[in-house]
Amino acid sequence: MMGAAKKDAGIKVDDCWKRIGTWGDRQCPQLADCQHCRNCEVYSHAGRQLLNRSIPEGYTQSWTKILAKPKEEVQSGQVSAFIFRLGPEWFAMPASLLVEVLEVRDVHSIPHRRSPILLGLINVRGEMQLCVSVGNLLGVDKDAGEDEGSGSKAITRMLLISIQDEDLAFHVSEAAGVHQYHPGELQSLPSTLPKEVSTCCKGLLSWEGRHVALLDEAALFEGLIGSLH
Repeated sequence: MMGAAKKDAGIKVDDCWKRIGTWGDRQCPQLADCQHCRNCEVYSHAGRQLLNRSIPEGYTQSWTKILAKPKEEVQSGQVSAFIFRLGPEWFAMPASLLVEVLEVRDVHSIPHRRSPILLGLINVRGEMQLCVSVGNLLGVDKDAGEDEGSGSKAITRMLLISIQDEDLAFHVSEAAGVHQYHPGELQSLPSTLPKEVSTCCKGLLSWEGRHVALLDEAALFEGLIGSLH
């Protein structure tokens, strides 16, 4: 068997289909009859040669180890959340709300409209979008320092979301990305949270050793849209 394996290792396949055939310069005289290399006996014979090779040394042992590994348990019913930071605090929202992560744009104020929540308008590829402050809605100081020892060199971003058919943009101190969780993992909100946060959130997620407050879509919509009127 070892001798057969060594012999098979030296199989030479003339891949003429790459040189003069369908995938080459198409100068093969057989193409007129076969129309395509897949219909040619030379192509078929080369395939049989490769399929009939002996199993390489160590192949069976390698796959035995792979298949013997315990299967990772995949929990059904998982949902996606997009995690971001505002100042020192971490939040998440349903990933379905996110339209795009943007570089920071200039915010153009709206005449005769002053609100701590509604900041103005930004330009996104020629379209003007409303810019709001989720930080002000939640009572979070976006200019506050990060967690001690975080060592983060994150760049401020803007998130464009679509919430109940309203497109809104807001600044975040850091956009971390999508996290999968099961609703059963959601923890209760502690009573020590500020009222602004507890009103707009429905639970805590554990993520990379941090507690992340999960925003409630309906409460977030009500708080943001209320500032527009």
